[in-house]
Amino acid sequence: MSTSCSRGSGWSELGGSATGGGISNTPGRSVDPALASDGQGRVVVAWRDDDVENQEVFLRRFDGAQWEEILGSGSGGGVSNQTVDAYSIDFAASDTRICVVREGLAAIDVEVAMRCVDLAP
Repeated sequence: MSTSCSRGSGWSELGGSATGGGISNTPGRSVDPALASDGQGRVVVAWRDDDVENQEVFLRRFDGAQWEEILGSGSGGGVSNQTVDAYSIDFAASDTRICVVREGLAAIDVEVAMRCVDLAP
């Protein structure tokens, strides 16, 4: 997954987001990106990825220089880290909290789950 932004004279990538593996940088398929800004104006991106056993939800935030994980949100099982496949994600970010909601499919059951992380002030 990659992003670019305009700085008046043309589009440019944000912190390596449009080269190599982009923001996600996984060998799997990164799909359904969602974009928000936290309370400090930092860009936050969430997406689904099928690189692991299940389709999981991942998230990274741009700190002004690079894309960072928040407590393992961009690797391993990501934010969701569940035994069900994640679908239909959304999230909200502020300067003190990020919450991610996802729809999950387990056998014949469909569930909605939300996870939040409180950030240091």
